[in-house]
Amino acid sequence: MCYHALNRPEIAEGHVDEFNKAFPHFTLSGENVSDTEDPHGKEGSSRTTVGDEFMQKAQNLRARMVPQDHWPTNIKAFQKAWEKWKAETYRYDFTDLIDRGITELPFAPGEPTVGFFDECQDFTRLQMKLLRQWADNMEYVLMAGDDDQLLFAFAGATTDAFLEPPIPDRQKEVLTQSYRVPATVHRLAEKWIRQVERREEKEYKPRDYEGEVKLGLGSASNPLLFMNQIEAWAKGEGETVMILASCAYMLNATIQLLRERGLPFHNPYRVTNGAWNPLTRRKGAVMTVDRLSSFVNPSLGFPPVWSMKDIHNFIGHIKAKGVILRGAKHLPKQFCDDGVEMPESLGPGYLDFLQAVFEDDVATELFNQLKNGIDPTWLVERVLGTKKRMYNFPMRVLESQGNDALSDTPKITVGTVHSVKGGEADNVIFMPDLSMAGQREWIQRGVGRDSIVRMTYVAMTRARKRLHILRPAGSMFVDMSSVRGLIN
Repeated sequence: MCYHALNRPEIAEGHVDEFNKAFPHFTLSGENVSDTEDPHGKEGSSRTTVGDEFMQKAQNLRARMVPQDHWPTNIKAFQKAWEKWKAETYRYDFTDLIDRGITELPFAPGEPTVGFFDECQDFTRLQMKLLRQWADNMEYVLMAGDDDQLLFAFAGATTDAFLEPPIPDRQKEVLTQSYRVPATVHRLAEKWIRQVERREEKEYKPRDYEGEVKLGLGSASNPLLFMNQIEAWAKGEGETVMILASCAYMLNATIQLLRERGLPFHNPYRVTNGAWNPLTRRKGAVMTVDRLSSFVNPSLGFPPVWSMKDIHNFIGHIKAKGVILRGAKHLPKQFCDDGVEMPESLGPGYLDFLQAVFEDDVATELFNQLKNGIDPTWLVERVLGTKKRMYNFPMRVLESQGNDALSDTPKITVGTVHSVKGGEADNVIFMPDLSMAGQREWIQRGVGRDSIVRMTYVAMTRARKRLHILRPAGSMFVDMSSVRGLIN
């Protein structure tokens, strides 16, 4: 909001290569070191630099409004170089936008008189200062949040920013009824969250369903032991499933097995992550799943026939030689653009249309497939060698789940706990493993440990029916011995 209200200034983080030339001893990788999907980063990553570490700490200190006099010397030195370079190049970083908003934007953009601010527990102190400044010029303000679900401490969010200064109890309202969490999960989550040292005491009731909490089979490194259960839930019972971890790399073995079994999965909360969304459509692009789906699911008439758009989609990766008439590969798109009408029933006229695009014997073969049943291997056998690998997973989904699975919303969600915040599923599989950075937070009391407790609490409370907590894959994990009696 500040970016647009401040006339979209040039953003410094997009030009770190220039900064690196000016200050090579503070080299930045250019990667997002405060990734909201994977805040602890990829285990063993060699891309993170000392400059990245300094940048993250400096941004965190700024977000918490810690005076520079209290900063470590090396972070102050980095910040001095960063500020000098930004000033010389007339650029601003993300935190600058909030700072400038405080000094230059007394009103929220559009000067609204009513403000609803959600997920306030994840606002930093700096963001809350701006929010309250805008609120001063509104007639009615509602701030909603749950400090137990604060997940972005690594970015500078603190419970104090939301809970302080305190407000009268008459101005607080607790939503006392959950419409998601079952009784067994509620009992576990409530006992678990009480480990947090600084929190707002609150009570809420579970929904009227007992549910289930179990120590599940398998681990992040051995998903074979729980994959049959996932398949039974998703395919057999039509229930939704979330597979959650603290870091993205912990999901790799599970994703590989899902692909091998042809089980469709996604992460609707992070659609830009291609590894988590192999079947998701992209606006304005024809994806492999679109091409295969267009071939096996004709969209016109009954019995169905391919539309011009269908044909344009599925011939995009086909070897033209011996299949498509010379110069005809772009005809379906041209017909679409020109609004050319085509037969919508399976008859001689439709065969004539196919013969305008395909070689005669191929046109006849396709015509007969429409009559007798479409064979998807016909398409894959004719795909260009450089594109063939892209069809492996969609074909496995097709063979395992049927034609509709290519277009239906997947029942299985994979992702980090941070990525699915606000989401829910009938069944949750939680991997308790921690990265080295996460383990360091876990073993120290205070803010670091509280962050891991809250992350685990958020994972637990995504479940509508069942929560299965896997066995740790290694020696670094969330120790749940304090609530073992509530896990079957």
